[in-house]
Amino acid sequence: MTDDGCAAGGHGMATGARPPLSDVMDTRICADCGQPFAVTEDDVARLEQLTVEGAPFRLPKRCPECREARRQARYDVVKDDGTHEHLECATCGRTWFFGDRDRAYYASRGWTRPRRCKACRDARRQSHVRSRDLTMADTCSS
Repeated sequence: MTDDGCAAGGHGMATGARPPLSDVMDTRICADCGQPFAVTEDDVARLEQLTVEGAPFRLPKRCPECREARRQARYDVVKDDGTHEHLECATCGRTWFFGDRDRAYYASRGWTRPRRCKACRDARRQSHVRSRDLTMADTCSS
């Protein structure tokens, strides 16, 4: 262990980057890497600004490095490397196959990896079309 509480070789706050103890509101353990990290008053103020008025916010359960890695993985552009993977749908939770042909299609357009299975993407697309049609019908009748 280093003097900042992180295991050697792990990631966490460097000794020089540690916030003053008066600013630390909570020390938590990262859900991904298991390293301790501090939640500061600045973090809480930023979270309060990002939340909808009246909605509660939750303190982060991942360290800043793991949060950044998750963001990066979510927004990485798909590369056509001939591989495939199994993804979990953000809507229904089913695991679905994202194969090499899908990867080639997404990569050719510079798109990010889809977060929903085909059935949920189609249903979402249809709900957007219906709501747009209803909005246009209301506008035209006025």
